[in-house]
Amino acid sequence: MSQDDPRRTAPLTDRPLSLSGSPPEVVSGDEGSAEARLLLDEGVAQYHQGKVSAALALWERALASDPGLDQAWINLGHARAAQGQHDGAARSFRRALKLRGDRPDLWFALACAEQACGAQAAAVTSLRTALDLSPGMGEAWNNLGNAYVELGSLDEAEAAYVQATRTESPGYEPWFNLGIVRAGLGDAPGAVQAYQRALAIDPEAWRAWFNLGFVHASTGNLAAAHAAYRRAADYEVEGHEAWYNLGHTCLEMGRFEEAVVAYRRALEMRTDDHEVWNNLGWAHAHAGRPEEAASCYRRALDLSPRYHPAWNNLGAVLEETGDAAGAAAAYGHAVDLAPGQATYHLSRAAVLARLGDTRPAADHLARALALDPTLSPLLAGFPELATLHVRTSGNESGGEPA
Repeated sequence: MSQDDPRRTAPLTDRPLSLSGSPPEVVSGDEGSAEARLLLDEGVAQYHQGKVSAALALWERALASDPGLDQAWINLGHARAAQGQHDGAARSFRRALKLRGDRPDLWFALACAEQACGAQAAAVTSLRTALDLSPGMGEAWNNLGNAYVELGSLDEAEAAYVQATRTESPGYEPWFNLGIVRAGLGDAPGAVQAYQRALAIDPEAWRAWFNLGFVHASTGNLAAAHAAYRRAADYEVEGHEAWYNLGHTCLEMGRFEEAVVAYRRALEMRTDDHEVWNNLGWAHAHAGRPEEAASCYRRALDLSPRYHPAWNNLGAVLEETGDAAGAAAAYGHAVDLAPGQATYHLSRAAVLARLGDTRPAADHLARALALDPTLSPLLAGFPELATLHVRTSGNESGGEPA
């Protein structure tokens, strides 16, 4: 019987890229009391020597002396953010903004901390305030789009990313993010255009090539998907997703030998992916090498014994090579693991009928047709099943096994 067509593709790289803006500066100031300024300066010196805890303690002492020392609040915010203390960073930036609410960079820094804490709605407010003060702040438009993505508001995200691309010297990130959102909105042509603009800025960005391939594949443009995945594979040095999807695209194009090469490259990078082993087996099987296919399916099952597509596929190649008993056993595992798969029951019914085990064959045939009545036309190609079908359909006591 037929093998399971491998349909998993590595998921679209759908996490938008954030921008951090200008590097945060931990600096001294010339305002405040003399004692507070001294503590502020000492903290800056400690910070630049890598003594962050000592710096934080000095700035807190400065603020105890002079709570209106805005630069101390700013330094605390940047230092806490650098340490991953985003809640504390947000509190520090809010205190600084009570004193310097006219600074868009501080509103942006607050938004970055809020986004890191998962407070996306608050980040939207902070970013909007930053943009009111500085409408050309591209990193704020970009991160505003990210916040809307997290909130599920893709239309608003798209509008924000478009604004980011219209600022002076937009980078790769807003175009890449725009591609993600347009793909999510079902605008494949718009996504393609955005990814192409991103790649014009950074031609070696494998994620953009990867996503471009994914969009092309989703619209049936397999030749373009193949070309994009190939470029992604050229530049993706650590992962295996591009080679995996390239292999899948080759399968869909009927280029089985090329699929074998792609899956082998994927396995060079990650040997423990049972789905890649399964798909490599599928490629071997369709290239006319059932023994190699069986070896790959067994390797997939060594890694994931409950992966039922590999059991079904193993049954198909064993049946093809004349090992009906082995095929029946493999199909049995597939049925046990996925009893709701009608084709698994049909496959096992056919091989059991060939072995002369008519009663269990009839039971599996009845279960297959109960699960999916549209399989009936397939019986014409299997005389032993057609005979069983006539026999069981004429028997009122027949039907699904208890």
